[in-house]
Amino acid sequence: MKIHASKIYTKEMFKRFQKELQKSQFFVVKSMKGCGDYLSKMYLVEKSTLPEIYRRVFFLKVSIDESYSCTCKKFEHSGMIYRHMIRYLNKKQKMMIPPDLVTMRWTINGNKVSGPLTCTPQMLGNVVESETARYSGLCKAFQGLSVVGSCSVPRYNYLMSVIEREKEYVIKSFSGEERENQINEDYESDDEEDDKEDDPLLDPPRSQTKGRPKAGRFKSGIETSSSNK
Repeated sequence: MKIHASKIYTKEMFKRFQKELQKSQFFVVKSMKGCGDYLSKMYLVEKSTLPEIYRRVFFLKVSIDESYSCTCKKFEHSGMIYRHMIRYLNKKQKMMIPPDLVTMRWTINGNKVSGPLTCTPQMLGNVVESETARYSGLCKAFQGLSVVGSCSVPRYNYLMSVIEREKEYVIKSFSGEERENQINEDYESDDEEDDKEDDPLLDPPRSQTKGRPKAGRFKSGIETSSSNK
């Protein structure tokens, strides 16, 4: 099984598999009779190195079609085969990891895709009204364009010329919208200034503090001693 894992997993994931394989030796797998059905079997998995009162018990379900599920849910969380399943496979003397326990993204061939990727445009809807959303959408679109244009020098030169030409066109064609937005902003700022002049901010009213008001200032020790003399 270790040889099989070295052929399918990447280097980093193979290191993790080695750790799980090493830790699986401390677990015991016991069959639970009468708990399964005619399509699956139940197994009890626990760590044998701990005292019995501190052991955590896990239940492993194995179906006839070689599909596995454990109550620890580690495989569903990370997509990597866990020590409980490895211990069961070692007990059954399995020489290869079942295909259902191999996640494609952790394998060596995970980056190889058959045919071109299909790109679906993002449906923004009313989110386009936000300036931040528009900026984010344009950045994502230009990232894909950069990948295509950086493959060769002719592509790069062509895209740069198109970007400069379209940039000048957008600035000239939609300059009126910027002026209207600037006028609206100036009008709103003038309204705010008028509101400030109409409603000036005043100091809050003074409140009476506790205690008798002071008749004079506190005298120092030298002054009190000279007055007593």
